[in-house]
Amino acid sequence: MNENHHSSEHSSQPFHHAFDNPHLFAEKFDNPERDLWQKPSEVLTSLALADDAIVVEIGPGTGYFTIRLAEQVKRGKVIAVESSPQMAEYLRNRVEGLGIINVEVLVPENDVIPHLEEKVDLLLCIDVYHHIPERISYFSHLKKDLRAGGKLVIIDRAATAPIGPPLEHRISPELVQEEMIQAGFQLVQQSDFLLPYQYVLSFRSSDCKTLANN
Repeated sequence: MNENHHSSEHSSQPFHHAFDNPHLFAEKFDNPERDLWQKPSEVLTSLALADDAIVVEIGPGTGYFTIRLAEQVKRGKVIAVESSPQMAEYLRNRVEGLGIINVEVLVPENDVIPHLEEKVDLLLCIDVYHHIPERISYFSHLKKDLRAGGKLVIIDRAATAPIGPPLEHRISPELVQEEMIQAGFQLVQQSDFLLPYQYVLSFRSSDCKTLANN
């Protein structure tokens, strides 16, 4: 996802990328230099997760955030939803090798919306939103699996970021908001200052009576 491309047009169509060589992507996704701009500690702090929270991470890739999330929710669980079987197998092996027991790697059948067996506290989507087809339907279905007061956090590349998907496939925060409103969510916080290359949008179900800015 770190290709440099230039275009004046932005599209709401999903950006298709083959993730069938996990070891190659691990060199990019887990490069220590990523910490400088991804600021994982700051991101985790902003999520304000209880240690027994259940988190669904959409598109975990090689597990850059998965490992950190598992440490954050020691009494909870991370459900890593990965559409690439090769990437999922890589992540399973990585988690097992590290002795982490609170991560479940889930591959949706036929690349459809995952079926979750329990209510969750957080839906987390980092640099993956632009890859998801039928996003309104996808998140509308996942909304049903959120606990009361649970939230959806979408982090994706800003148009000004020097690295990331092709510019024509980047999705503006305004379009994300429009789509999530249609999916049944309401924006509660937008952070354009937390990360240098990404915007951070936090949503709650529009069914919630009380909305909190965290």
